[in-house]
Amino acid sequence: MYTRRYVAKLCGAAAMLPLIGCGDPRQVDDMLNEKAWKMPEEASPHERTFMQWPVDAKTYGGRAYLEEVQGTIASIARAISGYEPVVMLAAKEYHAD
Repeated sequence: MYTRRYVAKLCGAAAMLPLIGCGDPRQVDDMLNEKAWKMPEEASPHERTFMQWPVDAKTYGGRAYLEEVQGTIASIARAISGYEPVVMLAAKEYHAD
């Protein structure tokens, strides 16, 4: 059985293949080598949290639910920001949101 950590690393490594000019999925195992790729535990100390601002109403089942999700994301970001910096990833047209 695969762990959540292994699957996350596998997905990250597979997504990077085209970016590094490697189209052979068999090379994913090499990329998962701990010396080449490190994914710390979620509770490990870190410098900041990165979050992405939700904007696609279709993803969340409509505009009303999207606004609820945005409010929740904002609340989570505010809570985290009391302990560490938060970087909210958003396109320029959503910065005011």
